Amino acid sequence: MSKFLARPGSKTVALIGAGAIAQQSFLALTDSFDFQRIPIVGRRLEKVERFCHEQAATNATKLRPIESAAQAINSADIVITLTLADTPVIQPGMLSPGRFLCSMGETEEVEIGVLKAADRFIVDAFDYATLTGDIAQWLKQGFTTREQLEQRVDGHIGQVASGQRPGRQTDTERIYAIIRGMGSAISPLLIPG
Repeated sequence: MSKFLARPGSKTVALIGAGAIAQQSFLALTDSFDFQRIPIVGRRLEKVERFCHEQAATNATKLRPIESAAQAINSADIVITLTLADTPVIQPGMLSPGRFLCSMGETEEVEIGVLKAADRFIVDAFDYATLTGDIAQWLKQGFTTREQLEQRVDGHIGQVASGQRPGRQTDTERIYAIIRGMGSAISPLLIPG
């Protein structure tokens, strides 16, 4: 999916979360882009350090444990959240022009104000996203309605991958994707082909 939504030539990806999905997705990410830097944030620094050590053994990319999400995404081209955060880790103002943000966690990782600032909003399985993750929490808290969110969606990742809807159109677009229901399809969409 990153190949359709991130800027070509992206050099930095920030991983917010160092759990099992991050570990599985890591190789697909590094196959798709020539990253110079990968800052990684997690709840427990020792887990992040272990993740970096394990991945560095098979990849020369510069992995760096970072303490805060804000610090990690400061210069990142791609931001991927894979957390069980108690509060949103991505706040309004953090998504600079040209960034691609992909929220994959089960909680509210991204504050709804980030959606308002995004130029494009892509989902995979909208119905499933209403049950868990950012969309589910926004609906539960009354921040928006299902109808408003459905109108805000610019396309589904399958439509983008098949060319039915455009992917990234300019280098300055802020693109926000929520990938919830098609976890098994994530890696193939990250890999060029």
